Amino acid sequence: MDRADEAEAGPTPPIFILVHGTFAPDAAWTRADSPLATHLISRFPGANVRPFLWSGRNSHRARLAAGAELQQILVDTAAETPDAPLLLIAHSHGGNVALYALGQSPVSHRVFGLVCLATPFIACQARELSSLFSYLRWSLPLAAGFLAALLPLFLVIVVAPNDLILGSVGAALLTLYLSIAVAIRAQKGVDGRLRRWAERKQRAIIEELSPVPVSVPVVSASVTMDEARLWLRSAAAAGELPATIWRLAFPALRAIFILLALLLVPAAIYDFETGGHGGKDLIWLSVLFFLLPALSLIGALAWLRALLPWAIRGNRWVFGGEGIFHNFLVSISATITPSCARRFTHLDVNVSAGMGLRHSRLYSDENFIRNLGEIVGSIITRQSRQGEPDPETGTPSA
Repeated sequence: MDRADEAEAGPTPPIFILVHGTFAPDAAWTRADSPLATHLISRFPGANVRPFLWSGRNSHRARLAAGAELQQILVDTAAETPDAPLLLIAHSHGGNVALYALGQSPVSHRVFGLVCLATPFIACQARELSSLFSYLRWSLPLAAGFLAALLPLFLVIVVAPNDLILGSVGAALLTLYLSIAVAIRAQKGVDGRLRRWAERKQRAIIEELSPVPVSVPVVSASVTMDEARLWLRSAAAAGELPATIWRLAFPALRAIFILLALLLVPAAIYDFETGGHGGKDLIWLSVLFFLLPALSLIGALAWLRALLPWAIRGNRWVFGGEGIFHNFLVSISATITPSCARRFTHLDVNVSAGMGLRHSRLYSDENFIRNLGEIVGSIITRQSRQGEPDPETGTPSA
């Protein structure tokens, strides 16, 4: 080893832990004879290259479990070789696994750096729920009132069809507004409890899926025209479509409900003036052509908002297993920038032409492998000059 290599490698040869991505357990690029591993050993004589194998399942649960396992491996490795620099190189969702491992690791100060190759970093954001609760406050009492108001009309038409009860629509009108008043009163407590439950659930999901901030230097190499990134973005946009439709349709649906409630007033007057002959027909037409379609549309939109994102995003080909409540309460997307990284460098990489997806060509591209060796070397040199990071703060000492 010459002096330059010795200075770059530090007092002890580095240990590289290679983390594969989704659907790639025992990936060939993590093996000791892969082009990437061979170059690292040649570039840093004496370096130890170790693969970290996990299930590779595309689910949040699998990535969280793999992060906990990798965290323990870092602890064990740091205890075995207390002087060796530790570096992580992760591909695709392996980068998220590595961030989960580093977030709460007691030995993160021993990790000199993390290099992420084409990683779609998980980002979580609480959905805006005010329109949903506004819908509950307006629509449910109105719907309950309308359904209760049908009872007097039902009794007239079904029980005593030959007896024209004067003011039957007036009775329906009275039942409507009494039912709305009771429903609003009963809903006040339910609305507050439901909102608090939804907000607690949002915080719990975001806290679980968002990596803890890390002070380890993170380098992210993104492939130009990465197929996986384009696929995830398209799926995320499709998953957001129901929420967009809901925001646009809700004001119109609310206006329909209010219009129907006000329509009962002239209907009751008309019913009274015609001796009970006309108002009921107007009410039934309103129910048939306005109320029932509006209720059906609201129900369809509610299910669409919950089930369509789950069907599009919550499967093994997109973000993994996301429950209906995940999609209903939290927006999950993929970014090229990890929000948890305090020290972050981003690189755009053009890979050479070849077989297979661009997303998976980084670790076999000769030019990038050489550049990766230089990147890792600069990380080791910089971290070695700064000294070992303080275990309490996780920041390098001067």
